[in-house]
Amino acid sequence: MPLSAAAANVAATSFGSAGTNRAFIRCMPGFFSSGFRNRDRERLLAHKRILIVDDEDDPRELLGLILASRGVQVSEASSVQEALDALKGARFDAIISDLGMPERDGYCLIENIRAQPEFANLPALALTAFTGAEAHTRGLAAGFDSYMHKPFDADELLDVVASLIQKGRTSASGS
Repeated sequence: MPLSAAAANVAATSFGSAGTNRAFIRCMPGFFSSGFRNRDRERLLAHKRILIVDDEDDPRELLGLILASRGVQVSEASSVQEALDALKGARFDAIISDLGMPERDGYCLIENIRAQPEFANLPALALTAFTGAEAHTRGLAAGFDSYMHKPFDADELLDVVASLIQKGRTSASGS
């Protein structure tokens, strides 16, 4: 079933290899309602550019829909190389990346990003099904600013992204 802004509840399942299917997001009653839960957050997110990196189409597209519904300009990449190419050609306010991707993973992506001085203040969120403390610690050590598990609450995700963008803006202006 295609998703639309008219939907009142949204849910999706990410189908990985045998036995690894995971729910991507919880149902979100009224997510697409006209009222804002946090007006400051909505103003901060509006017209921002965010790069979403995930090798799986459904989670990437759903995340894009959630962000776009809040006025975010979304670009998508399905691999580390696509993400690095996208970063060469455009300016982004934040990046959200899955960790578990084939060939090169999200850790490799953030290490490549942080090795480039022009991306030192680019806020980066790891959004992943990896739930262990080791993955969390490794993600932050590799250069992600924050880490969230799938499934996630959409409002919490939007709050984290807005907070990261605000922090990135403050860091950049303080340099």
